Amino acid sequence: MKSNGGTRLAKEAAHEPVQLLLSGLAGGVMAGKHFGLEAGCDLITLDMGGTSCDLAVITGGHERYAAQFDVEFGLPLIFPTIELTTIGAGGGSIAWVDRGGFLRVGPQSAGADPGPACYGQGGVEPTVTDANLLLGRLNPDYFLGGQIRLDPEAGASAVGGLALKMGISKEDAALAIIDIANENMVNAIRVRTVEVGIDPRGYCLVAFGGAGALHASAIARRLKIRRVLIPPHPGLCSAFGALIADLRSDQVATVSLRSTAVHAEELRGHLDRLAATACEELKEEGVGGKPQVTARLAMRYAGQNYEHEIELPTLDVTDSMLRDTFGRFEALHQKFYGYQLAGEVIDIVNITVSAVDPKRRSLPRFERRATGRLAGLRKLRMRSSGELTVPVHHRDTLPSNWTGVGPMIIEDVDATTLIEAEDRVTVLESGSLVIEIAKEQP
Repeated sequence: MKSNGGTRLAKEAAHEPVQLLLSGLAGGVMAGKHFGLEAGCDLITLDMGGTSCDLAVITGGHERYAAQFDVEFGLPLIFPTIELTTIGAGGGSIAWVDRGGFLRVGPQSAGADPGPACYGQGGVEPTVTDANLLLGRLNPDYFLGGQIRLDPEAGASAVGGLALKMGISKEDAALAIIDIANENMVNAIRVRTVEVGIDPRGYCLVAFGGAGALHASAIARRLKIRRVLIPPHPGLCSAFGALIADLRSDQVATVSLRSTAVHAEELRGHLDRLAATACEELKEEGVGGKPQVTARLAMRYAGQNYEHEIELPTLDVTDSMLRDTFGRFEALHQKFYGYQLAGEVIDIVNITVSAVDPKRRSLPRFERRATGRLAGLRKLRMRSSGELTVPVHHRDTLPSNWTGVGPMIIEDVDATTLIEAEDRVTVLESGSLVIEIAKEQP
């Protein structure tokens, strides 16, 4: 799996390991896109695991791409990658009080070893998972389908120590931990959407990872997003994305071409060379048919530090098409920043050509024991309604088209979904859960 959302044969990938840097995250985005398009709207994918939360935006059925990725210490790596935002917010994120007395959650993480205190492996610091367990959102006897038993007492003790520092009850401390973790993710989504001119209210939030389904509805409500989709087996979403991803080759050339001097013939030369290399790479990997080839230009106004990519309608570029492409860049600049510099020189700094195997892979089917039987009842504490007893369902027993109204909990082997009060959940044919967020009362 490569960072661009495609795959490459292992023996070939070993020659360019940098291409694999964000492979797991890209797999999650591709799976989120696959299931999320069933919702029939634009998507924000939210992959919340044990250590981090990773976000991507899919508009018009297309994920956004970046020409470079900055690792630690500002080191830029130039390779095609799905545009992602990553923050330190996961089930293992540690809650702590700073020197000013304010509660923080993350970016430090308990990791997998020792993990959250409730794992019983020696962890003593309170984490998001410990808070969810104390509030009744996790079943200590059904973690990983019952293969691991959580220790409620250890989790409560860790949260209790934090509560003592804050001078509040451990239940209130647990609620505060969840609130802060949710707010961190809400702010990250705002950075990826509102701050670049995208209104998230018209999007569907696709939540996965081991912890995403527990927090998705609260995050959506804060952003006024009205629809949440939880794919089947959320904890395995990244692996599923790698399974269905296409064989793909991206070729990038760094150039210095100015709108005042570049001609279509010169640009076609670059495109043809990159396309030939990309198609040859797929041929070496066993692709027999004619690949689907697309191209993007990374552009910016002269003197700017950041560029935006514009897709070309075809590789057979003409001068009029090039002028139209510069016009589309200015319109995109207007959308992102609220202004454009009409007549200003535009630089083309990168050219990317992508070749994709047109053959579709066969998809696995998710089996369900559609009995619809209630698994039980559990006490749950919520910020809005206090402590209440809610029904618990096992997800694989819910038939297609089944609907229910929260509050309730839906347990899966690899994840738990929290349906908040008045929210309506429906099971789609694919096995995905769609949650319609209730409108707040005036």
